[in-house]
Amino acid sequence: MVRANLKGVFPTYKTLKDGTRRTYWYHRATGQSLRGNPGSPEFIADYAAAEKTIRDRHAGTLNSLIREYTLSVEFDEKLATSTQAEYKRMLTKAETEFGNMPVAVLDDPRVKRDFLDWREKIARASGQREADNRLSAISAMLSWATDRGKITTNHLKGFKRLYSVDRSENIWLPEHIGAFMKVAPIEMQRALILALHSGQRQGDLLRLA
Repeated sequence: MVRANLKGVFPTYKTLKDGTRRTYWYHRATGQSLRGNPGSPEFIADYAAAEKTIRDRHAGTLNSLIREYTLSVEFDEKLATSTQAEYKRMLTKAETEFGNMPVAVLDDPRVKRDFLDWREKIARASGQREADNRLSAISAMLSWATDRGKITTNHLKGFKRLYSVDRSENIWLPEHIGAFMKVAPIEMQRALILALHSGQRQGDLLRLA
């Protein structure tokens, strides 16, 4: 059987009279049932038909652009899993507000005002950091779309953020590093050296061999 890695599907299960358990697959976005099992010809054909329904429904809109972006190699393989989850969450919020916006509108410089007005509403309701992060997710998608030639420019690129924080008290000065090195176990010393000179996040450092 051909192996397939298809997103946006989910299974349901039913126990038959003879006691066997059968799995039924569905396309998440449309609810359409999918014949066979993942990787089978009939499953792939039904999945392709369901995806085409989504593409046809949202063709030429921001919804379609978001879907293309979240299914792209750049999104799936270049972003951390946690970043993917956050981007999907925030882009879903953007779909509610701008989903039916024609892609052609994104080339109009005035679209920036629409996004900034939306950010202001989010800032008042959910805080400035959340508002900035939602705009950052949209900007990342627009940069991807620009590189792909789907739009001509990203009008949100380099937007001025609302949220800022003073981290000056969190900076380690040379005397702090020296004091730490005198008393810390060798494993912690190595960890600090890696953090200082690589600039990697804690999660990335923890995954190092």
